[in-house]
Amino acid sequence: SFEISIRNRRKEPAQVTVVEHAWADWRITARSHPYVRKDARTIEFPITVAPDEEVKVTYTIRTRWL
Repeated sequence: SFEISIRNRRKEPAQVTVVEHAWADWRITARSHPYVRKDARTIEFPITVAPDEEVKVTYTIRTRWL
């Protein structure tokens, strides 16, 4: 399981894309935000962070080596 903290110190909302890489055969089993599977090894979490806010993105990934 992983947790990523994102803080926006600006006075306007920020659009952030959290990019993570996974290897082998993987599947996300739990998550705090929707994600996009860009390709076989890339996961993207598009996040909007409000002004002066912190967002925690959490996910659990199951990896199976073939």
